[in-house]
Amino acid sequence: MLMPECLKNMGNISGNRESGFNGKTDRRKILRLNLLVFVMSLAIFCSGCAEKEELKPVVETKSSHGAKKITAIVVPPDVAASWKSVGIAVLNKPAASQKTYMVPIGGKLAVPSSSMLIEVETFLPAFIMQGATITSISNKLTNPAAKVRISEKGTTIFQGWLFLLHQNTHVLIHPTYGFSLVEAIPKLKR
Repeated sequence: MLMPECLKNMGNISGNRESGFNGKTDRRKILRLNLLVFVMSLAIFCSGCAEKEELKPVVETKSSHGAKKITAIVVPPDVAASWKSVGIAVLNKPAASQKTYMVPIGGKLAVPSSSMLIEVETFLPAFIMQGATITSISNKLTNPAAKVRISEKGTTIFQGWLFLLHQNTHVLIHPTYGFSLVEAIPKLKR
């Protein structure tokens, strides 16, 4: 058995009692002491782990002010009078194909050969959020966005904004289809 340097200096293993080391008896005491220290260390370590698990912080999801902000969508009259429909690209992932469908603003389109329905609720050519209000700051296509509702088999799976310039914002994750806003069609001027 290997002895640590500090124990070797305590005396001869053969039983030299003058130096304070008593052979087998002292070795057993040292082993018991080491075992006791190990068991106590393990107990302290394990009890520390149990305490950490019990002291997980609780996260409250309530609003700090207790009031919920209601977002209003305001479509300026000149915007409503200027835009007719939007182009929504539908990507069929398994077929690796994409087709663009023109959907009237305020209208619906059933995607052919699927159980998907796209409804375009609102279109804003210059989307901006001012406080609790979403509106368009002009009639120019500076930040085009369409508020859509997409449903599958009658169940809404996405309701939100699709952005023409920022197509990775508010992305619908679907195993078969992908959707993006690709164009805006103005009304014909008379």
